[in-house]
Amino acid sequence: MSVILDYLNGILKLHQNLRGERMVPAEAYYEWLLKNGKLFTEKEDAEKYHQEFKKVFKGCYFNAQVMALDNKELTYYEGWGITERVGIPLEHAFNAVDGKVVDITWADGIEYFGIEVPIMFVTGEFLKKKAAHPVLFQLWEEVEGRKHEMQKV
Repeated sequence: MSVILDYLNGILKLHQNLRGERMVPAEAYYEWLLKNGKLFTEKEDAEKYHQEFKKVFKGCYFNAQVMALDNKELTYYEGWGITERVGIPLEHAFNAVDGKVVDITWADGIEYFGIEVPIMFVTGEFLKKKAAHPVLFQLWEEVEGRKHEMQKV
């Protein structure tokens, strides 16, 4: 079984146990993640896709967003990852190609789970804040917004 999926299912269960009669937005968000996310356990050599930009240390959102903009064959994902060193799920952004992760931020990543975020959506969010930042929650709000708005407690 996946450590990341166990972790996310645990968070979902916590929210399910805490809610009253109606679903709360956090519960709906984690259900959406688990339903639509993809688990990755294989990696592709990131250096063959790395262009001439200076990657940012601990800057996974910037690094992965620039990689997706520079390499049309790469997709952009946000979600969670696990490294050999840390061993617990951490929020993370990465790229993928042909079902394999391309990650120039973490050399020791071993498991990834995320949702593909369209690069045009990422670009729009970048322009709003004029900086690379996590956008997965904003994507959920746009895709599922009306559903969770009506279910707020």
